[in-house]
Amino acid sequence: MNYKKVFKRETKVIAMAVICMAIVLIGGSYALFFKVNQNSNNQVVEAGALVIRYDNGNVITVNEDDDSNCLIPMSDEEGAGNSGCKFTLSVHNTGTLPMNYQLLIYDDQASIPSGGTFTNHNYIKHSLSKKVSNKNTSDEANIVINDKKTLGSITELNQDSKKVLETSMINPNETVEFTLKLWIEENAPVDIIGQYVYLKLDVSGEVDDNAQISSVFSDYLVSIAQTNSSIERFEQVATQQTKELVEYRYVGNQPQNYVCLGSEEDCDANHLYRIIGVLPTQNAENESYNRRVKLVKDTSLETQAFGENNNFVTSSLNTAVLNGSYLTSLGEYANYIDSALWYLGGSSTDADAATSANNLTSDLLYASERSSSVFSEQPINYVGKIGLMYGSDYAYSIGTRYRTNKIYDNRQVYLENSWLKEGNEWTLSGSSSANEMRYIHSEGYINNGVATNSMEVRPAFYLKANVKKISGNGTLDQPYRLGL
Repeated sequence: MNYKKVFKRETKVIAMAVICMAIVLIGGSYALFFKVNQNSNNQVVEAGALVIRYDNGNVITVNEDDDSNCLIPMSDEEGAGNSGCKFTLSVHNTGTLPMNYQLLIYDDQASIPSGGTFTNHNYIKHSLSKKVSNKNTSDEANIVINDKKTLGSITELNQDSKKVLETSMINPNETVEFTLKLWIEENAPVDIIGQYVYLKLDVSGEVDDNAQISSVFSDYLVSIAQTNSSIERFEQVATQQTKELVEYRYVGNQPQNYVCLGSEEDCDANHLYRIIGVLPTQNAENESYNRRVKLVKDTSLETQAFGENNNFVTSSLNTAVLNGSYLTSLGEYANYIDSALWYLGGSSTDADAATSANNLTSDLLYASERSSSVFSEQPINYVGKIGLMYGSDYAYSIGTRYRTNKIYDNRQVYLENSWLKEGNEWTLSGSSSANEMRYIHSEGYINNGVATNSMEVRPAFYLKANVKKISGNGTLDQPYRLGL
């Protein structure tokens, strides 16, 4: 018996949740009524290794006499906030293998009354997000998949007019909790009054070793980390600016972590980037952490001075180069980059033996960068699209086993085993001096350098959480190609 084929067949599951909605005119205003459906809460559908749970039943219920009806014309801010119709479901992989899955939405043809007309999907707006967690680890990620988009803009499938909300991968013991919000476009025409909204959600999943699917890039990289020795899992303790976090970083001399941000068939050096890792980041202070992919340019720009002092926010490197001419040069690919909170902390004093250049460890450097210690009331963080890699990004590039060892004492190990080595290169790691920043020394260790000196500069940035892998395997010949 071919057990693989049996497993594939039995783990294929379609779980349907009916969102039964209709728009009617009552006293000149929009209101809702819902098809009565006797489904209990906490509904669970299981097939093989995939479990789909509807924690609040499979029908969104709204009192049609309530003034707070959710499927009515409203602004995107209201709909994506607390006013839109909210639907939640979770998908859990109880098996031992990763599974590909799709979340689909489509019109429920069986529910519409005879002679009724479906509301044009171009007038139905939605936001979709998910939280990914694993019961065996402390991993947790919040990811925005679609934000304030029309249903009409989602890719059409050839069969049954179903639309793909998301295609991705779920690892063993992992749970994906979806939150979908729906509302009517604020400027929808009056003639949609009396039309119907009957939608179904499907979740389908299967184990398929040969599947080549487009998936959320961060999810894909975390999934291959299970078997890829070049990606290591880092558990980070809380710092003065960050909470406890789980990161996935590329390590070693030559990992397959190339990305092409260009449309050429053969990607030239100017369009090549390397993946530092999958790192939880914030868009601003006090916001939630989203799991994002961090890239660094494979080759340096022209050598640059950091600035007149070590204030990155006001430096010419930031304003004129990184978030100026370089960002502009990216063209359409600038849309792939998310604004992020960059940490600008530095050691309280380099006289402190723990944080002096010769005594730095990777973990001490990580904590220093995310500390609230800065020189002379300079900002401790900054929100922007383009930055530099941290000194700790370089320090962690030879793996978890060296994270508590002195970088200086292991400089030869870095020269031989770090894929991030380049030359004398600026980092975003501060020092206690107004005129100095930390840089990667050409001999393999982290040192302090005068800010007015010219050194190598490689832009770094975080991709948006919904950027998807389209093709490629990360090699230099076949770098990853991405899409939105």
